Amino acid sequence: MQTIEIDKTLNVGFGNKRSVMTSDAKVVGKVYGAEVDTEHWMVSSILTDFDSSILSDADVKHPRVRKTRVSIPVDKIEKVSDVIQLSVDLNTLLSAIEED
Repeated sequence: MQTIEIDKTLNVGFGNKRSVMTSDAKVVGKVYGAEVDTEHWMVSSILTDFDSSILSDADVKHPRVRKTRVSIPVDKIEKVSDVIQLSVDLNTLLSAIEED
């Protein structure tokens, strides 16, 4: 018997693209959507268009982080207002993304 694995996430797009800022006040990009865990119907991460200059300034070598679209888990968000304020600094964020 063959087992089929079903992805239990749903990508949702946003019209209002708010800026995403790290705890050390670096604007890393803009939110373009979110991933929703359809098993629990909760947002699991925000989908962010990273500013490519942030990646080159940080001298990121890992090929997966070189892409400009990044998923940031909601546990890294401090607060949401006119901007999405993260609870981690840029280096911590980049390290977490590289580990994924």
